[in-house]
Amino acid sequence: MIKSLWRSFSTTFLAGVDTRFIVSESAGMYAVRIAYKGLNFLSALILARALSAEQFGAFNLAFSWASLLTTLALLGMDPLTVREITKLEVQQEWDALKGYLKWVFRQLLLNALAVAVLFALISSKIYTQQPVLRFTFLISATLIPLFGLVRLLQPALEGLKLIAIGRLPDMVLQPLSFIVGIWLLKYFFPTVFSSALAVALYAFTTLLLSIGIGFYLLKRKSPEQGTAVFSRQDVKKWRRSALTFSVISLLAVTNARLTSLLLGALADISLVGYYNVIVRGTEFISFGLQTIGAPVMRVGQRMYLQEQKSKLQKLLTRSAQGMFLIGFPITLFLIFGGRFYLLVFGKQFLTAYPALVLLSFAELINLMTGNAGLLLNRTGHENLAARVLGMSVLVNIVLGVILIPSYGLLGAAIADGFATILRNIILSIVVHRKMGLNTTPIPVKRISSQ
Repeated sequence: MIKSLWRSFSTTFLAGVDTRFIVSESAGMYAVRIAYKGLNFLSALILARALSAEQFGAFNLAFSWASLLTTLALLGMDPLTVREITKLEVQQEWDALKGYLKWVFRQLLLNALAVAVLFALISSKIYTQQPVLRFTFLISATLIPLFGLVRLLQPALEGLKLIAIGRLPDMVLQPLSFIVGIWLLKYFFPTVFSSALAVALYAFTTLLLSIGIGFYLLKRKSPEQGTAVFSRQDVKKWRRSALTFSVISLLAVTNARLTSLLLGALADISLVGYYNVIVRGTEFISFGLQTIGAPVMRVGQRMYLQEQKSKLQKLLTRSAQGMFLIGFPITLFLIFGGRFYLLVFGKQFLTAYPALVLLSFAELINLMTGNAGLLLNRTGHENLAARVLGMSVLVNIVLGVILIPSYGLLGAAIADGFATILRNIILSIVVHRKMGLNTTPIPVKRISSQ
């Protein structure tokens, strides 16, 4: 059913563009994301019931630190990988493709092992008097290289045109096996099941399914011809780009958590919970952007490399129109019927309605500017994207500090919403001036191929 809907969408909005890849991968990503959200919720629910409050807290804290430190170990190599593999696959430079894979996985393992050892040593010193946290953190150090490998495998497979299938092991098979493992361990060994054992189970299922199947798919999809070759010049170029991407990742993580941190520091901490409820609702507006962004950019990057500017413009316009049609009804519901959404969480959340309206409008603007930021990252203009994102974070901080003490949740929404709108409009303008392309749903005059 989902596939037929996407096929109908492609016939109407993407006529004239090779849509088979976009439609199939978008439908697959939609199914994978829905399954992932459901399995994540179920695993959290089962763990919360299987562990004590202290053990459950230890698991989540250790898991959060491992995820954060993985980003540090990657140093921007994950977005770099999808761009480089896509470029080398399109240009059929098999020696360079294998050389890049050899370099990037070796670099990741060196970084991740160093970070994991440091994390384990610091944890053992800090939590000497807290054995639950100490043991859980020591085991969670093994997650850092495992998470790093997964986060490199996914973009590598995406670059080789396995977007949905490439995420299936980590987003569906691993969470499903983790849930089954929790049930088996709790059933057969109820007295020894702990947060440390849960982390060990997560590491085992990640290694077996996410990484095992991921490398199998990578080997099957990689070309047989070619020998791994790379030069010092290549490494210097990759490291320079990876550093920029790491700055972008750090800024993105900061921006995502910034408003909650400002609310917690400058206002009542209960407002953090209200704000998270609002954000969860507005995320549905850009769900289409997140779902079809990767397939569209995979095709778009190929068109850019082959200098098919007219086709690329048509792809950007039609995909933006489709995403707008998906997100606009959700925006209308949140603006005019947002009180019904907030009532699901309790009557006290109704005070957050004005902030919900503001952020819904900001998210709609985000949707209307299309994949401007992603397009810059995929086409070698990541420095420009980093500057705009940094400016956005600074604006959010300044406005938040000024508005939150006086206006609380509404002030936070104004700061975050204004920064979001400003960032996306500027990114769209940068794409237009630098590349001569329009990422919005508004059609432009025909662009001749360069």
